[in-house]
Amino acid sequence: MEPIDHILRDRTRRHFFGDCGLGVGAMALGSLLAADSRARAAAEPAVLGPHFPPRAKRVIYLFMAGGPSQLDLFDHKPELTKRNGQPIPSSFIEGKRFAFMDSSHRVDLLGTKRAFAQHGESGAWVSDLLPHVGGIADKLCIVKSCTTELFNHAPAKLFMNTGTGQFGRPSMGAGIADRREATYARNCLLARRLVERGVRFVQLYHTNWDHHGGTTENLEKHLPEVCGQIDRATAALVMDLERRGLLDDTIVVWGGEFGRTPMGEKRESTGRNHHIDAFTTWFAGGGFRPGLVFG
Repeated sequence: MEPIDHILRDRTRRHFFGDCGLGVGAMALGSLLAADSRARAAAEPAVLGPHFPPRAKRVIYLFMAGGPSQLDLFDHKPELTKRNGQPIPSSFIEGKRFAFMDSSHRVDLLGTKRAFAQHGESGAWVSDLLPHVGGIADKLCIVKSCTTELFNHAPAKLFMNTGTGQFGRPSMGAGIADRREATYARNCLLARRLVERGVRFVQLYHTNWDHHGGTTENLEKHLPEVCGQIDRATAALVMDLERRGLLDDTIVVWGGEFGRTPMGEKRESTGRNHHIDAFTTWFAGGGFRPGLVFG
């Protein structure tokens, strides 16, 4: 075995500076290369901006907490209604994750009982639960192909507002009105007043859109109730912004944290489960193409 003093002698200062991959020499070289990269980056032309000038200066986010049922509001599915009560093919749900799948979910298809009609020149389908929103269909850009990653409410709301399902990250921004007697309609009015006074991001929360079926959260009674609370005020907000010349550079967003399944649940009354693979969000103003239905 080689004596220890010979080993130590071979590990000289020159080895430390020259041969050691994590030594001072390597660190110095890395620093020089980094400085050179920064110098080249400074000499290069500035990164080009977007391919068209942005219009939006502010956002009003109408957040429907709980997951609105797109299948009863915007996503007209006559074939689903035709097949109401039939079992869904297993290939459609294989590998999918649904909340409460083991305890209360059933795989029978659930067609809506709501009446759908096309609105405006765009022909956008909106159910009878949102007649006033249907009246501004040509001002909306409706995106039906939204997806998300989390199917439980708390992390899904965080994800929708911050980009992560964990606490501690900043949201995209919010303004709060809310006295205890405040209503959604009053908050829409306050949102307009806030953006008039220079606030760049206002967010209104409205609940409860978590219609699983049950005594307090079903599609027969409670979905019409919450729709009635937001329909007229939402449409009025968009029209008010337009009348005051604010809609062109204000984005209005309407939507929740996920959607609902095309299957029903085993509950006392009619409801739908959480669904992350397809839900609807609509946008108005701020450069979004009005009258467009995507997905």
